[in-house]
Amino acid sequence: PDPYYGGDSGFDGVFDMIEAASAGLLDDIRANHL
Repeated sequence: PDPYYGGDSGFDGVFDMIEAASAGLLDDIRANHL
């Protein structure tokens, strides 16, 4: 999805991807690096 030229749905899609990736990253950091 294109957050700049894809309209609101493109922005929403990118936001959802970033949100999901951030949750996975935090889980990994908590499990393996703290």
